[in-house]
Amino acid sequence: SGHCSWYNSAAMKEADLEGLLASHPEWPEEYAVRDEKGELTGFVSENPSFDIRWRVESYGHEDIAVWDEEYMNYLNNLGVTGFTECNCIAPRVQIDNIEPMKRLENAGKLTIRYHQWAGTNLIGDDPTEALKGLEDLKYLQTYFQTDKLRVVGEKLMLDGCPDSFTGAMLQPYAGDPTTSGPLLSDPEAFKQVVAKANEMGFPVKVHCLGDLSTRTAIDAYEYSRKVNGNHGLR
Repeated sequence: SGHCSWYNSAAMKEADLEGLLASHPEWPEEYAVRDEKGELTGFVSENPSFDIRWRVESYGHEDIAVWDEEYMNYLNNLGVTGFTECNCIAPRVQIDNIEPMKRLENAGKLTIRYHQWAGTNLIGDDPTEALKGLEDLKYLQTYFQTDKLRVVGEKLMLDGCPDSFTGAMLQPYAGDPTTSGPLLSDPEAFKQVVAKANEMGFPVKVHCLGDLSTRTAIDAYEYSRKVNGNHGLR
C-alpha cells in the first residue's frame, strides 16, 4: 500500500532521503525511523514512503497503459465490471495516472467502469493548499466524467496505520508508549476542507484508522452538515 516500506542504503541515497526529510519539516519524525546514533534505518512510512517510490521509479504513460489494460482484462475474466480507486494523490499529479485509462477509452478498449477519488492532503493547520486542490479536482472531474471513467470525490488522510504506530490514537500505543500516533491535520482546519468539498458537490472519504482520527473525521462530517445542510452526500 505504500504506508510503510523498507529501503536499502542505495535507494535512500538515490532518493536523497535526508534531503527529502529536511525539505518537509511538517512531516512527523516518526515517519523515518532512526537508530540510537540518529542514522536512518531504512524503514519509512506514509509521505516519505510514497515520495521515495516516485523518485526511484519512473514510468511513462505507455507503460502504465499496458499494465492498466492487462489488469483490466484480468478483472474482466473474474467477472468484475468496475472498481473504485481511492488515494490521496493531488489532482495535478493524479491526472498522469488516469490519462492512460482515458487513452484506452478513446481507443474503445475500456471494458471496465473506473471511479477515482483523489485529494490534496491537509498537513498542519493551513488549509490553503488543500482548498486549492479542490479547484484542481473540479477541473479533473470535467475531463474525466463519462459513463465508464469518472472522478467521483475527495479523498483525505488524517493518519497512518496502527502497525507502524502512525495511526492517531487517543492513548499511547502499548507497543510504543512514547507515541499515540500523529494526527496529520488540525481538526478545525480539516472541518473547513471537508465542508468546502461538500459545498462543491464532492463526497469525502477519509483515511482514519485510529480512534482519534476517526473522531476527527466524524466531527468534520457533522460540521459540514451544520453549514451545508442535509446535502445528501455520503
